[in-house]
Amino acid sequence: MNFFKRDFNQKFLFKKTRGKCMSMGFSLVEVILSVAVFSMIVTGFFGAIIYGPESTRLSIERSRAIFFAEEALEAVKNICEEDFLSLSDGTYGLVLSGGQWTLSGTFDQDDIFTRTITIETIDEYTKRVVTSIIWEQNEQRSGTISQETYLTNWDRPMEGAMTDLVVDVTNAVLTNQNSIIQDVVLENVGLVDLVIAKVTVSWQNAELIDRMKFDNTIVWNGNQVGTPLGQQPSGTELDIEDLTLSPGDGFKENKEILFTGDMSDSVFTIIFTLLDGSTKEVIVDFSEEPPPPPPPPPDWTIPRTEGIFNAPSTAGATDVFVFGTQAYLTISGVSDYFYVIDVSTSSLPTLVESLGLDDGPEALGFDGNNVFIASQSNNEELQVLDVSVPEIVSGYDKPGNSDASAVEIVGNTLYLGTNNVGGGNELYILDITDSLNPIFQGGVSVGNDINDIAIAGNYAYLAVGSDTEELQIVDISNPFNPTVEVSLDLLNSSEGRTVFISGNYLYMGKEKTKKAGEFYIIDISDPLTPVVMNPNGYEIGESVNDIVVSGTTAFLARNNGTDGFMTFDVSVPSLPSLLGSLGFSGSPTSVFFLNNVVYLATDNRNQELVIIYPY
Repeated sequence: MNFFKRDFNQKFLFKKTRGKCMSMGFSLVEVILSVAVFSMIVTGFFGAIIYGPESTRLSIERSRAIFFAEEALEAVKNICEEDFLSLSDGTYGLVLSGGQWTLSGTFDQDDIFTRTITIETIDEYTKRVVTSIIWEQNEQRSGTISQETYLTNWDRPMEGAMTDLVVDVTNAVLTNQNSIIQDVVLENVGLVDLVIAKVTVSWQNAELIDRMKFDNTIVWNGNQVGTPLGQQPSGTELDIEDLTLSPGDGFKENKEILFTGDMSDSVFTIIFTLLDGSTKEVIVDFSEEPPPPPPPPPDWTIPRTEGIFNAPSTAGATDVFVFGTQAYLTISGVSDYFYVIDVSTSSLPTLVESLGLDDGPEALGFDGNNVFIASQSNNEELQVLDVSVPEIVSGYDKPGNSDASAVEIVGNTLYLGTNNVGGGNELYILDITDSLNPIFQGGVSVGNDINDIAIAGNYAYLAVGSDTEELQIVDISNPFNPTVEVSLDLLNSSEGRTVFISGNYLYMGKEKTKKAGEFYIIDISDPLTPVVMNPNGYEIGESVNDIVVSGTTAFLARNNGTDGFMTFDVSVPSLPSLLGSLGFSGSPTSVFFLNNVVYLATDNRNQELVIIYPY
């Protein structure tokens, strides 16, 4: 019992002691925490009482300062609108008098605020205005704000600065697979700097503009320089890095306006906007204009006489050649002459020069400087005539006494055809590099008179006086040793009189025949195997003296004194068809075609030259 009681009392006492320590510990912490919270509340309360008015004051002062600055900018703007020129560079204050603001002194004040206005010139038409406000916030620090604006002389004509900017697109090109415009040149022709601030480029397709570079400076790049960012479509105004052009030294050449793709066949409109707001617009046209429609073909169904030249001679004409506005005409018969005729006015051909000749001229050729005449002279079958004088300056006397009858010139080589007098050559090849000294190269005998010559490639095509081999084809690839390769016999017995080549076809005229035609068209695509397209020929009814072909129209000089000129449609070589004809007194001996005008030499001594127009 005593043991139990002692043990119980010990436990009881222990518990009381433990419980009492715990109670005392909790009260101390609580007191400490309570004091801390109370201190914070007191501190916050007194802070609000102390600093709240200060913060409010500073906010109000800053708002007043901003208003004070904005007031200055508006005041200067009003002064600018009254007189832009009154805005002289410098630092000023403002005075309000009689409802108007004026610049005065170097600053002005309102209460605690001191205000300064600084004006500086950007260019002739633009000013930069900066207003600054300073005030004392407390003994330790000052407050300050600053605002700026740009003012422009809008009263001037807007073209003032714009007219000083010259944009030259004469040499503008598309390069780099047509993706870059280059060589647009800018020039300042004024007296002050010009500043280009923006550029707008417009075009028609969906490609984008990527970069713009003048001289060595990139002024806009969608990723780095200027705005907006990124590649841009047509018509976007690009705010570029300001491009300044100084007066007198203001050349700027664009090195590239780069696009994302092919800009060929495009028309570009480029607008340069200056800092003062004025603009300069140019058009750069790379479009390929469609060629104008061809004029309607001349109507040769009803040819008409436009002009007639009556030479002083009493003989007929043998040949005509036209160069520029002058016709060269040979006369042979009772008197022999060479005439230079002005045909610039077709209705009124007039004599320029004439030269009497000793022997009958049969045919002529022209090399751009001199006329070469195939003559009946036994001592000078080829005569070289300087048309600027005119006078005979040289010639060539071939072996034998046969008359020359045909001449053809290709480059520096002349081909001379003569009559056959039994032996010797009828075709002579001469080097006329020096027209004062024709040099014989080679020749060949064809056994017949040569009436006409046409040259194509390495072959000479000869109309000869034979009724069994009217066309002879000579290989002239070696001018020192020409050789006859082909002889062609056309239907019916009549001589070959004239040949003309156009494209792959040879057009041949023969003497009058009794049963078949006199006009033939021959395919000479293979010179060694000519193919007659109309084997029976076209019945002309008379000898064909000369032929010229232009396009699909053939012009024939027909040996007929009442209906001597004929036109044919030869678009179908196997079936030529008559278009029209024209009659006049005298038979045409030669025909020449130039610029849709036909010139006929005739044997009528009263109208040796006839000029013919289409209807």
